[in-house]
Amino acid sequence: WYRKSQVLSGIPPSLINEYSEKDNDNPRFEPREDHKGNAARAMFYFYTMYKSEADNADPNFFSLQKDILYNWHYQDPVDSAESARNDLIATYQDGKVNPFIVDTSLVRRAYFSNGTLSPPLNLTFSNVSSSAMTLTWSLPVGYDAATNQLLVLMQSGTAVDDDPSGASVTTYLASSVFGSGSEVGTGSYTVYNGDGTGVSVTGLTENTTYYVKIWNTRNDTTWSTTQTTGSQTTVSSNPVQAGDVIISEILQNPNAVADADGEWFEIYNTTNSNIDINGWIIKDNDTDSHTIANGGALVIAPHDFLVLGNNANSSTNGGVPVDYQYSGFTLANGADEVVLLLSDGVTEIDRVEYDGGINWPDPTGASMVYVGTAGQDNNLPSLWGTATTAWQGSAGDKGSPGENGSDQSLPVTLSSLTASVQNGLVTLHWITESEINNLGFEVYRAGNENGFFQRIASYETDPNLAGQGNSNQPHNYVFTDSTVQAERIYWYKIADVDYGGVRTFHGPVEADVHSPFIPERFHLYPNYPNPFNSGTILRFEVSQTSLNSIPVSITIYNVTGQKVRNLFQADVIPGTYEVKWDGTSNRNQSLASGIYIAVFETVRYRQAIKLVLIR
Repeated sequence: WYRKSQVLSGIPPSLINEYSEKDNDNPRFEPREDHKGNAARAMFYFYTMYKSEADNADPNFFSLQKDILYNWHYQDPVDSAESARNDLIATYQDGKVNPFIVDTSLVRRAYFSNGTLSPPLNLTFSNVSSSAMTLTWSLPVGYDAATNQLLVLMQSGTAVDDDPSGASVTTYLASSVFGSGSEVGTGSYTVYNGDGTGVSVTGLTENTTYYVKIWNTRNDTTWSTTQTTGSQTTVSSNPVQAGDVIISEILQNPNAVADADGEWFEIYNTTNSNIDINGWIIKDNDTDSHTIANGGALVIAPHDFLVLGNNANSSTNGGVPVDYQYSGFTLANGADEVVLLLSDGVTEIDRVEYDGGINWPDPTGASMVYVGTAGQDNNLPSLWGTATTAWQGSAGDKGSPGENGSDQSLPVTLSSLTASVQNGLVTLHWITESEINNLGFEVYRAGNENGFFQRIASYETDPNLAGQGNSNQPHNYVFTDSTVQAERIYWYKIADVDYGGVRTFHGPVEADVHSPFIPERFHLYPNYPNPFNSGTILRFEVSQTSLNSIPVSITIYNVTGQKVRNLFQADVIPGTYEVKWDGTSNRNQSLASGIYIAVFETVRYRQAIKLVLIR
């Protein structure tokens, strides 16, 4: 970012319109806002006068840029300074002026007489609810309804990466009910096709991020080379409340790099739902304030972390994996506050007020770490400690940005919960990937999925249900219910209980108690439903061998062969089992739409099936 003698590597905190920009990764240059029109009119003049020379050098150079230049021409109109400069230059070239400055309609008449291929402008989202949202946009300058037509695709969970340009735009059937219009590729649905400036889309799922891409077309078959994109997350039917997102770690005084480069803080989603923090406000009690403007959704997955920092460049910020870079907000080395507000500027979600060492930790080169649980008050200094280990990639400072570090006390991460029936008994099996401050588990049972769940077992009386306290290693748990009756269906939940007595429930899972049956084969059945969105069930059979129990695993891979989820791994007795996959990775992050492979393995058998995930 360049302004006069200033050179910045991050987004300018102020006067942003006075900066020109250079993209080093995809070599491009963009003038400052008040010079874009000047540059565009110079380019149109150059190409008009030297078209053959330009085309001989690169026949695509002008055509790839002219739509953008056209928008710049109208966004930055001719002013008196440019007009005077044009007249002055003419005195040095036989009175010849740049005609695109004298007659501003000439650009359209000379190069855009049949509409434009510029994409729409100013895509915005409004009226966002748990199941609907309204999209609006502005038509580009030169848009001609007689020759132009827009196509809007929407996809859930991941950015639109499908290309409709292989067919004419009129072949796509649009529907404002998501999922009902023409599908392009996998998961991209047509929600609008026409010449208007907006559409209200219904049929959406709560707490889900929807991505939008808009194409402009001309004469039915010519598609714009650039598109308008954006994203928005639907709200929960239960609005975000105080404590749903908490501040879990703060590095206010780095030692490996300067404060201005290395300051960051971490937030944690305590709920079971995605939470979009785009538009939220970060502030202190004084004048520091920043509104999160991510250019789209900024989602924290359930029980996951997000790191916000002063500098997102890991090569200069001390190796911190920053998810969002803020400005206009600093973390004082002494007393200061970190406050999270919803976009209304009033609703407070969390607050931490540290005092610079009187009661709070005051480390240098290490983060302050919240060591309480998600249900406790994280503004109590007694619940904060100092990080003792460096994260992977750190330049020397200590902490655990973006991870459940060994110093933190946050909920148990459960990777699977299954129920199986064998010899008239129900066996529950679950695996934890990590445990922090976990006293143990309780088992609850009901006669139907929505019925009353009664506690039937507890870590207080069953040592097999005792937790691991703090552990970063996977651990298997097994509980057998011998009090069931044949030919009945039962539903089970488990709850992990932390040191503060806070219960977090998992499940439910179903168990159909039938007459004893031992499968005759090893087999993984096709998952159901398939395709799926929020979750799918994988049922498998384990046959009798000479062993009392058999090691079994189910692993999920993507189409490139990369392992994305260790779904199930345990020694089990012969029987029929079910395990649910919710479309998340080993880090509990939502995976993109696409095809995945589930591989079922035992010591003597291996089978794979195809799963189709649609967001």
